[in-house]
Amino acid sequence: MSWRRQSTHTCGDRALMAFMRDPCQPEMGCPRARPHNRVSDYPRTLVLLTMAGPFRAAQRAPCRTTWTNAKIKSMNPFAWDHNAYYQRLLLREVPEGAARVLDVGCGAGSLATRLARHANHVDAIDSSAEMIKAARRQTPANVRCELADVMEHPLPEAEYDAVLSLTVLHHLPLEQALERLSRTVRPGGILAAVASPRTDLPRDLPVELLAVTSQQAFGLAFTTLRRLTSREWYRFEDTHDQMPKCFGPTLSTAQVRSVAAKVLPGSQVRRLVYWRYLLRWRRPQL
Repeated sequence: MSWRRQSTHTCGDRALMAFMRDPCQPEMGCPRARPHNRVSDYPRTLVLLTMAGPFRAAQRAPCRTTWTNAKIKSMNPFAWDHNAYYQRLLLREVPEGAARVLDVGCGAGSLATRLARHANHVDAIDSSAEMIKAARRQTPANVRCELADVMEHPLPEAEYDAVLSLTVLHHLPLEQALERLSRTVRPGGILAAVASPRTDLPRDLPVELLAVTSQQAFGLAFTTLRRLTSREWYRFEDTHDQMPKCFGPTLSTAQVRSVAAKVLPGSQVRRLVYWRYLLRWRRPQL
């Protein structure tokens, strides 16, 4: 996906978020002047739990850090893919007997491949040529992968039984994106998106603490299960290093809920544990 923005986090911010991800990891030096390629957003919860002064004292210049699978594993051998974990939420939203589904920002096609088992036809679009090439290699015949920008590409009106999006919505102008995507949903169909919120402290403190304290336990369990079974258990995809990744969500869950209520009356937005929110809206029947 190419709907990504360069992060504006300072070196102090980055060092603090690196500390929250793994207090013992070597990235605390927060090197600068390298291409930025974030993997996941671990918001700044521990500001309330640690002395933030030393971190804030870091030089306030834009920070660029390259995050690859090898680097993640070297820092945290129990890291796991939160996006893969939340695919199941979106799959549950697909109506039974769905004829046509849209996957917005399909990446390497893992969600589209799973959607193909729940729908007769899946349209998967992404603005990254490299990701579309990877998606075409793994998706089945009933998935059509197309290189396109969802905000510019012509989309059919009221054609889809479900329009799904995984970690894309926070990179788009939210109001315009919701208006555009909602028009493609047929009456009775569903629009559902999992995306990243800006941390809203102290409101988000309980869920942030739960995420920080539980993700390592889940990672250990998933690593063990991978060794005992043939399943992936939320392992990062091989193409993960090639995916454009940059974080800096601007809207909190409450702000997303406010925008969605304005554009899509009856929509629901709820915060998920691992630094995501779920937005869902069903288009009224005629």
